[in-house]
Amino acid sequence: MISAMNWAFGIRLTILLSVAGCASQPDFSAKSMLVETQRVSKETLACRATIAAKPAYRELSRRMPLVDPFNATLAQMSDTAMATSDEIEALESWLEDTRQCRHQVLEEAFKTLPTATSLLLSTWNKDDEAFVKLIEHKVRWGDALILIRRNRAELLAALVNQAIEIAKQTRQERDAEMTRRVQIFGALTNLAP
Repeated sequence: MISAMNWAFGIRLTILLSVAGCASQPDFSAKSMLVETQRVSKETLACRATIAAKPAYRELSRRMPLVDPFNATLAQMSDTAMATSDEIEALESWLEDTRQCRHQVLEEAFKTLPTATSLLLSTWNKDDEAFVKLIEHKVRWGDALILIRRNRAELLAALVNQAIEIAKQTRQERDAEMTRRVQIFGALTNLAP
């Protein structure tokens, strides 16, 4: 027969281990979100790289990096040339081809972090505005590229801020659960003889 003291100790130990286990568990949702974001980013860059490798876009790649705007050279960012009709035609085809990459990112973002979809759409709208200005000869190649880089930097900052807020919220939820478990443990401790 188990004595009341051993029973109470066993209950306390079980609860303590449960509470401790909760406290030491990593935040899997934040980690999985980061892993998923990195995966989607890599897939997007791969999608764009596949399209950029087409010979039809070789000349366009001299004017701007087709995979990642942050890889722009100083020469590209300071390019004062206006878009030629051939470049405009190539740019229109490239934008049409990369639309599939955008859809892919949007679909994945909606599954993983739905709040990011509005940020993505807003950034793409700003990018498209820069391309329209380039096509209408309102900006030069370098200016358009700087606008696109700025859009991407703003997107990155907004996504980081969202991740920080989600981590904060997750931490608050975890802390509240920990407090609740400690209160339960305290109440059970008071029940023991």
